[in-house]
Amino acid sequence: MKLVRFKLKNTIKYGVLTENSVIEIRGNIYTMFRKTSYEYDLDDIEILCPVKARQIWGPTKNGRSSDGVIETNEEVILDPWLKGSNAICGPNAPVIVENDLFSGVHITGSVVAVIGKECKKINSNNISKYILGYTCGIDISKKEWFDNDETQWRAKSSDNFSPVGPWINTEFNTEDFSVTISVNDIPVQQFSNRDLVCNPQEVVSYICQQITLKPGDMVFIGGQNSLIPVWCGDHISCEIPGLGMLGNQLVKEYVPGVSSELSATESQILSQSKLVG
Repeated sequence: MKLVRFKLKNTIKYGVLTENSVIEIRGNIYTMFRKTSYEYDLDDIEILCPVKARQIWGPTKNGRSSDGVIETNEEVILDPWLKGSNAICGPNAPVIVENDLFSGVHITGSVVAVIGKECKKINSNNISKYILGYTCGIDISKKEWFDNDETQWRAKSSDNFSPVGPWINTEFNTEDFSVTISVNDIPVQQFSNRDLVCNPQEVVSYICQQITLKPGDMVFIGGQNSLIPVWCGDHISCEIPGLGMLGNQLVKEYVPGVSSELSATESQILSQSKLVG
């Protein structure tokens, strides 16, 4: 089942995605819900990020080393990072980059686990019972800030630094998946679950040994350790079969009286994109 969160006119709803439409549901996606008789064409709605997460976690390292060697579970330290809910945005939402970021930002794509039930100290063999499903995610970071700041507060948690979506697949096969990251429609990085050190269940279990995860929380599973540099104006995307394609545009920040005028393209992106999580 593919669950979506969408906006119809000024109302936010949840639904089940079919081939060409969305069937509205009533109830709680984490406990019990039912399909209604209301069905909407995809052209008539706006797909948002799948849930309003309380927090976002992910491993600093969970893939190939710089020389291409896959490390073992004993050799890797996941060293999870934490992002605030402000970093979340949905498909097609603009990622606003400050004017002083002349060197750009860095991205990587990831499968993202969406927690369905509160969990703490659950082992990896049983953690699937607490996961609602999986979605696509793009982890955006500013590497220069890692060097200059004592914490990762802005390097990881700046607004819209975690696009997610477009849907949650409750039946996603975590034992066989591939991830393709593209910049301006050109693939720049590909990897599969076989390139990861820890599988999705192990990553979620590792984090919940110390942190209580609650419904809606998100856990990025991570990917190859090499980050992809991107700049203002680039279109970034993450495609995962079974989870769809997530795409977002990098747009420069505009401060009246300080910044140069936005281009026509940037103005159109900002006017057409609604910054509703």
